[in-house]
Amino acid sequence: MKVLVTGGGGFLGQAICRQLAAAGHSVSAFNRNRYAALADANVEQRIGDITNLESVLAAAKDVDAIVHSGDRVLCIDSKFPLEAYRRLVDAGDEARRDFSLAVRKHADSIAEKYILPHEHTFDYALMFVPSEGVYYELLMTEDSKYGRLDEYCRAKRVLPVSPNVLCAFVSAVAISLQGQKFEENARHLFAGLAGIKKQIEVFSGLYEKLGNHLRHAQQSYEDADARLTRITNSVEQMSQGALPQADPVQQVLLPPVDE
Repeated sequence: MKVLVTGGGGFLGQAICRQLAAAGHSVSAFNRNRYAALADANVEQRIGDITNLESVLAAAKDVDAIVHSGDRVLCIDSKFPLEAYRRLVDAGDEARRDFSLAVRKHADSIAEKYILPHEHTFDYALMFVPSEGVYYELLMTEDSKYGRLDEYCRAKRVLPVSPNVLCAFVSAVAISLQGQKFEENARHLFAGLAGIKKQIEVFSGLYEKLGNHLRHAQQSYEDADARLTRITNSVEQMSQGALPQADPVQQVLLPPVDE
């Protein structure tokens, strides 16, 4: 059997690929990048983006089954109770109640089996209705006790979709996932900017402290340079046989000379 494993490059995905290949299946992994470990396990690698519908359809065009090992799973049930619809067509409105009952039971079963957020499914599932005619009858069916059939399904977070609606819905989901990815990237960006801002504030404090030290060092340098100039002048005067002029402060501090 040909099996496609989405997210096959992850820890869980690689383990699934290896087990399927060991069981004799033809295994393909669907990832954004290539992985050397998969090549060593004799797993075909198909490159694409899980949020891009065309990419997914191209990767899955010749497979018999898909194993999804990504973050979340969108469950699509295709076991619609067609026998109840055929009775509706044959018997008319007399069989509509049975048709409504069969669809409600099917929606309850989908909600119980496939809406499992703790197992990484979405908090809704799709009920695939195999033709536009059947989908129309589902939309037109209303029960005196439970109300409109499509509203009952939606209350169970089970969304009936015809072939045309399914294509549009999956495209909308793909766009939504891309939007979520952009939103997550934006959150990471803002978190990074907040960290940079904090680092700038710390650096600003250090920079100001360094500036104060440099100003003090400059002032000390200027004072030392002035003193050095005075000492140099005094030495030059002494070398020429003249006594240097005493500093006013030194004159005050010098003791009187006894006569």
